[in-house]
Amino acid sequence: MAKRVEESVMDVFEVSNNIARKLDYQVDNIAKAHLQIGVGRGEYAKQQCEAQGIERPTSHDRGQNSQLHSWAEFHKFKSAITSLAHFGNAEFGLKRVTDISPKIVATFLNTVANMGYSKNSVNGFITQIEKFASFYKMPLHEKAIVPFKQSDIYKNVGRKDTETRSYAHPEKVIEALGNIGSSDAISEKMQFSASLSLNYGLRINDACHFKLRSDGKILYNSKNGMKTIKVLSPTDYVKAQALSEHGKYNLNVNTIKSAWGKACDQAGENRTGLHGLRHNFAQNLYNELRDKGLSHKEASLVCSKELNHSRPEITEKYLR
Repeated sequence: MAKRVEESVMDVFEVSNNIARKLDYQVDNIAKAHLQIGVGRGEYAKQQCEAQGIERPTSHDRGQNSQLHSWAEFHKFKSAITSLAHFGNAEFGLKRVTDISPKIVATFLNTVANMGYSKNSVNGFITQIEKFASFYKMPLHEKAIVPFKQSDIYKNVGRKDTETRSYAHPEKVIEALGNIGSSDAISEKMQFSASLSLNYGLRINDACHFKLRSDGKILYNSKNGMKTIKVLSPTDYVKAQALSEHGKYNLNVNTIKSAWGKACDQAGENRTGLHGLRHNFAQNLYNELRDKGLSHKEASLVCSKELNHSRPEITEKYLR
């Protein structure tokens, strides 16, 4: 599984900085506890299988009795299980990595498969989840992975990672949000938050929670833990002021996430998630910069900075 796949998946499953640090710390401890550099994988697995009375171990048996025998395995394991843990928190409120359930795993694999990644990428996640399950004797293989591999979703995986998540007409989806909110005030806030994501590249969590400064700028805590400042247009700043209380803008993220799919259906767009608006932002900005004469590298670096990506290569996925 390519590193860029793991990182782009991590960029989609959004959790608070505090929760992210806690989950990352747990995964790091798990990985370190099962790190055995210098011990041959095959010999170690063979010994473990013999101790359990398994005379003719299958590849699955050997995998179930293996550890992390190289730094490459160590980092792949950490990246994949951290992605799973972040997803578990975002979708199921997971707080402890060791509480990952078959339902979380099954939903995660279905989600990754539906994001358009290749079978090699999906299998890469499965490999690391199998290792995690073996460490704690969890029934994830039988109750989640086997059913997933037998599903039509897995059978149809095979396309290369070339799909974009951007919307053909994102403004129509944002307009449709006006018909879905529980009140006019909620609808207006949902539309405004979505427009911030589309027009300024904010992650939806950041577009729902920020502070207003007196100089026409907003301040929010980005995913990488840095406090980030974004300059709004005069019109958007006045609107942010009108929708804020005591200089703070807040909207329940789950409210807009719940409404977004319905808005996509009303607008006739495929559901690719609110994160797709950041893809639209990146592509619009990139095309604008190229039209001004910037090279691909120069335009990509500007987009990366505006998206607040820690690694410029992550941005390439957004530009498709």
